[in-house]
Amino acid sequence: MTLRHVLEILRGEPIVTFEGDPMTLPCVETSDAERLCQHPVVSVKMATYNHEPYIRQAIEGVLMQETDFEYELIIGEDCSQDRTREICFEYQKRYPEKVRVLWSDENLYKIGGNSKRISARCRGEYIAYCEGDDYWTDPHKLQKQVELIRKTNAVMCVGGYEVQTPTEKEIYKPDFPEILSLDQSREHYFHTTTYLMKTAVRRQLQTCYPEIVYWYDEPMQKLMATMGKVCYLPEVVSCYRKTGAGISGARGTSEREMINAIQWLQLAYCSAKALQRFHHRKAIKQLLRMYYAQTTSGWLFTSEERTRIDKVLKVLCRSLRSRFYAYRVKRRILCAQKRNNRK
Repeated sequence: MTLRHVLEILRGEPIVTFEGDPMTLPCVETSDAERLCQHPVVSVKMATYNHEPYIRQAIEGVLMQETDFEYELIIGEDCSQDRTREICFEYQKRYPEKVRVLWSDENLYKIGGNSKRISARCRGEYIAYCEGDDYWTDPHKLQKQVELIRKTNAVMCVGGYEVQTPTEKEIYKPDFPEILSLDQSREHYFHTTTYLMKTAVRRQLQTCYPEIVYWYDEPMQKLMATMGKVCYLPEVVSCYRKTGAGISGARGTSEREMINAIQWLQLAYCSAKALQRFHHRKAIKQLLRMYYAQTTSGWLFTSEERTRIDKVLKVLCRSLRSRFYAYRVKRRILCAQKRNNRK
């Protein structure tokens, strides 16, 4: 059974993604060809949708970068219903040497089109990421990361970051060496706001791993680690803002849990042997959590959704070892639920 078939069982619907030339996707570019930098070393990729309260800080965090090389900011505005597009145009006019705005009168989120049309137009040797509701905090982020990735001959650079919610802040800056081991890259997630990748290698991923359906952040990071060295900048360079708004916030708890399951399933089915076994178990654990997840009003997932989850679990647990692992995880979940019910 192919990965796509498994994901369609889990989703309960056919998967529709854009598989063609991303340059053919609906796209209008607003930029100034005469004043735009001609040889950017870094292309900063910013996808945005309904980020009016946050987009200024996101853009200014990129434009404050102090570098000895040229860079460009490519904003993919995905047909927002607020003033996000208007604000993006405002910055393009103020900074025509750096800012390009891609837009259309059609939302492309369901087919992953916004991200793909931005990536296809990146001209830099490296790609950096910052979505419209996050922001960079270090004005030397790009300079430090380009220097480090060149020094170490790595394919990707990650760094420390801050997680911000409406009520608290948390710093993620582990004590890791300059070059991450494959296990460290596999087991630890760094937010996309810290990513700097070699553009050519990032584009090779699609060819090397054609089985991947959804290029979410975590699979991308872990698959990049199979392509070469990943270096680590032990400084806080950005802020991942958990707003409860925009694209991710609108999904709700059940959808976020579903996306986690899809991430682990993709890595469990990918051709990278170093990732398969580890994420096979993570997928089983995640699916069991979803199957038994409860809210104050009952099951988190509907009866139909739980039936589909169960089908995928059976596919994953065909081997004796997997069935034993699933049984142990199931026991732990049920025991934890019983303890909670007694309280």
